[in-house]
Amino acid sequence: MLSYLTNEFIKTNFQFNSVGQILFIQKIKELLNNNSGVSYSYKIHNAYSILLELKSVIKDLEYGRTNGFILEEVRKEANEIVKKDLVMPAKQNALYGTVCDEIRKGLSIDKNNQSINATDMDKVHSMYSAICNLENAYEIMDYLNDTVDMLKSAIQSDECEKIIDLTECLVSSIIITKRSISSVYTNVGYFFERSGKAFDDCWNQWVGNLLRIDAKYKCYFKIEDKYKEKVTETITGVEVKIMHPTENGSSLIEDENTYWEVDIKAPANDHVSIVEKAFRVYKKEMGIVEFATAKVDKLDDRVIVYDEHFNKFFDLEQKTIAKNLDYKPYNQYHRNIDRVVRLFVDNLSNEIDKNKVVNAIINTCNFEGEGKTYNFLLLWSSLEALFRSNQYPTAITAIKDIVPNILSHRYIYYRLYDFLKDCNNIGLNYQYQGNNVVTENPNTEQIVLLFNILRDQSEKDVFLQACKNSYELLYYRGIELERILMNAKNMRQKIEKHRQILGYQLQRMYRIRNKFVHHSLVDENIDVLCKHIRVYMWEAIREMSYVADNRKINTLEELYAYFRMNNMMMQKMLLNANSPIDAKNISNGYL
Repeated sequence: MLSYLTNEFIKTNFQFNSVGQILFIQKIKELLNNNSGVSYSYKIHNAYSILLELKSVIKDLEYGRTNGFILEEVRKEANEIVKKDLVMPAKQNALYGTVCDEIRKGLSIDKNNQSINATDMDKVHSMYSAICNLENAYEIMDYLNDTVDMLKSAIQSDECEKIIDLTECLVSSIIITKRSISSVYTNVGYFFERSGKAFDDCWNQWVGNLLRIDAKYKCYFKIEDKYKEKVTETITGVEVKIMHPTENGSSLIEDENTYWEVDIKAPANDHVSIVEKAFRVYKKEMGIVEFATAKVDKLDDRVIVYDEHFNKFFDLEQKTIAKNLDYKPYNQYHRNIDRVVRLFVDNLSNEIDKNKVVNAIINTCNFEGEGKTYNFLLLWSSLEALFRSNQYPTAITAIKDIVPNILSHRYIYYRLYDFLKDCNNIGLNYQYQGNNVVTENPNTEQIVLLFNILRDQSEKDVFLQACKNSYELLYYRGIELERILMNAKNMRQKIEKHRQILGYQLQRMYRIRNKFVHHSLVDENIDVLCKHIRVYMWEAIREMSYVADNRKINTLEELYAYFRMNNMMMQKMLLNANSPIDAKNISNGYL
């Protein structure tokens, strides 16, 4: 959550007074903010986008780029996401029901070669055709428009849980339309926070901007004389100025220089999209030139852009844009983490284990500032090296079990911890049984206090109302936590759901890694997945360090066994709704 966006701040500074308006601003700013943790950041998929991914994986199966097991995993994920959709059932109910009928049919997998049994290929073809028909009858912009309409209605009627779900759905739809998250974040600030207008006016202008068609840009890269004869579409600085007569930014173009010109279309004023599209074409051209001449010492990091609509020039630097987008999770749970990690590395009993952990730490930090594709591959190779285990038949089976086991070890603990940090960040104070619940650095005592408050029938209402008075979104996060902690069954289901989502994401990363390594295909979501994989690595190393110190374990294999056994014990101890819950297990694990 963004600490400054309290209810009072929004009312005073923006004059947005309804609960729905306040909650929407708090939620969308959190989803889009680059520093939001992955649990509270935007989701890659909504119902429409996961269906597009399912269609893409079916095509990959047809071309031999993936296998039946992976397709079945994506089908399961798609079925779960589509079942929860709010938009299609309301706007295209018959079409929605037909698609649901097709994708809910499970596929039989031959375990020997991970292919789909021949008798089930008709289901695959039916799924593919159903999604194609959905696209033809109900395009992504139709889905986006319907989401916008339903969200506006929910805001007007203060349907708060709908606002949360539909805002998440809207942001995922925006991603499909190729707008960059940072651009949308900037536009939310521009239209809602700085315009000084009534909410409805802000909304109409913002939505109008979202639905605009792409703008046209001409991009210019400086070309060296020693290889310019091999470059296509060159133009001199003088010619550029003659072609685009303007005083607005023309000094960026130098008369004596030679430039390579490329036309692109990108969302208006979306600097991230402009840079990505322009540099993608530039690297392709320079790759051919370097291959032919061996004279391209380095690629230019700067592009000069001409905006045809506003008749102006401006320049962008690729590294600056990339640096601003880089997410680092290191400020979470930071107290004494350096000491714990050093102790963990020092106490590992063999050099191979030490090297795995140290290399994973270095690659997670990305000191070299590598591009997102290379960075993703580097992070995945570190993940694979770190979690390869003789307790599993393959690297991917090890990763898909070990990583979720580690990241669910104290999942409830960290949800409570995050909640207390949010309370502190917005300045909420609260006492329970004579103790301060909210502090700058929550400890186990405060975690247990919050756990007890949310399970105390009389106290929780008072506490949650205090949250609601300060920050609407905090209140609904508290409601979610209260439901999770209601009984042991709810807790187990939430942890298992977390493990399942992690498994889907890891399988997605593995598929994207294979598409690039074996087929040179770069996935559009690779930058989002870089953020996720970095967080997974950081949190796994943090949790392994904690357990190794607390349990006196000094090998990676023993740690992996510990986390697997801990997960099994959790399932047995949280067997049903009547199973007792011990707060010590939440803080320390179940083994």
